[in-house]
Amino acid sequence: MIQTRIELDLSKLDYVRGSGANKAIRMGFNKAMVPVKEAVIKTAPADKGSLKKSIKIKVKYYKSSKTWAGIAGPSAKFKRSGGKIKRGKNKGQKRTIRPARYAHVVNWGSRKMKGRKFLEASMSSTKAKFANDLAEFIKDKLAEQLNKK
Repeated sequence: MIQTRIELDLSKLDYVRGSGANKAIRMGFNKAMVPVKEAVIKTAPADKGSLKKSIKIKVKYYKSSKTWAGIAGPSAKFKRSGGKIKRGKNKGQKRTIRPARYAHVVNWGSRKMKGRKFLEASMSSTKAKFANDLAEFIKDKLAEQLNKK
């Protein structure tokens, strides 16, 4: 896992706290994660393309630790039909492909398959750009909010 730590001191900005600051941070994460998502899509292996198509961005805020996280990876909601089941009790029914359920095996491997390490490669190549884009966007948004008041 690749982590980038950015600390912001918002103590002097009393009227920008709360939803205004949170909105700026969320928008900054979404904008800064776009190059990361593109790099993940570019480096993801494509057998039938479902893994590449399932890559999405998610931004989360953890209240207990006051931490923001930007996640670029296969979405759990993404599913695609992939033919029919050939044998067993569900024979003849549609096969559902969910890349989020097998992406970890493709990335890290198993005892019979070597991992492709596509997530680590893309994250390490875009780490510096992500941090710069995030800090720049948040700075601009907060300055914009200060000018409104």
